[in-house]
Amino acid sequence: MGLGLSLLCALPLVAQEDGAAEPWMELPDDPIGRLWASVSDTTEPWRPPTGKQGDQAALTWGSWADALGVLTPLDSTVPMEPLSQAQRRDATSFLVRFAVEDERPEDAFRWLAGLGADDPEALAGLLPILFPGVPSETELLPGGRIPPLPAEVMLRPQLPPMPRAEAARRLSRRATCRGLVIGESTVDLVLKVDGSGVVAEFIHRGGPAVTLVVQLPRPDGMRLRELYVDWDRQAPPKGSDPETFDWATTPIKFTIQPQATGEDSPGYAESFSVFARLAYVRDGIPQTPPNALPRALFEGGLELLVEESADEASAVLPWKELAAAWGTASGLPITVSTGGPRPQGGSVLQGTMIRFRDRPDPKLLARQITGAIEERRRQDHLLYR
Repeated sequence: MGLGLSLLCALPLVAQEDGAAEPWMELPDDPIGRLWASVSDTTEPWRPPTGKQGDQAALTWGSWADALGVLTPLDSTVPMEPLSQAQRRDATSFLVRFAVEDERPEDAFRWLAGLGADDPEALAGLLPILFPGVPSETELLPGGRIPPLPAEVMLRPQLPPMPRAEAARRLSRRATCRGLVIGESTVDLVLKVDGSGVVAEFIHRGGPAVTLVVQLPRPDGMRLRELYVDWDRQAPPKGSDPETFDWATTPIKFTIQPQATGEDSPGYAESFSVFARLAYVRDGIPQTPPNALPRALFEGGLELLVEESADEASAVLPWKELAAAWGTASGLPITVSTGGPRPQGGSVLQGTMIRFRDRPDPKLLARQITGAIEERRRQDHLLYR
């Protein structure tokens, strides 16, 4: 059975009932989709050196600043030394995985786009981590195809961001992955986002009942405010505020039954949908300036006002590590405080205070700042536009 499933998943096309064939992966017709077209059925997926791909402990803030410095040096006026393929792949892989873990899929896709069509092996090894969202340690097959996955594996599918010229006009995206083998069953995944919400539709194509776990993506600047599992509305966790709760970080577990058989069978595959309505998040930060940063920032720096806690383990974020990484990545002096008296002396310009302590979701503000730093670096180097 295992060999048969492996061979099924390795096929480049998925057969339909009418005998026609469809590609196993369909992405939007955009820069990411066109890059994926450079991956052939025989492309051997690139993997980072042993231990790097699935080692979440290595995804530190300090390593983030280092990887950012490899692809986009802080001083963009100094000509870059040519990067080796290994340097570019390692740094890109890190930034893609770090952005996924930091819940910034749009940035993950933008770093992936920087590989270009001349490195299909790296694209084949990294894109399936974003869609259909397989675990990063998965040993991918030629062409980036997905090997048989264990039952109850968690998928975290993401959609490529809309090109900026279109994003202001409409929100409509769709991607499909056919022939996913999970446990002993085969399913298709269709991920869609439009003005009404985000839906992951799973279509049961063969095998027994299968239990799946999915974590829905959250478009930039939005939250998932209501969740429906097979069109039954789910109550938010006990103690949470229904007005602010975001389902995007919640794994959803469900079971799909096999297709009915026999004379009375309707003749279609069973499908199962997980749907979330969208709401805009109004807790944003200003866009990064298009030109040089204000003098006050360089002289006074940033002061992060965080929660008062003597217990490092209870902190929302590793503030000192994060501040050091932001400082390295932005070139700004950054300090962390709990709101005590400001030190005297130094610059006549006091630091700009960022009040994490008063935010309902400090992690959201941290993601926004991290994304703004990355975007600024890409802009400085005219990359990945």
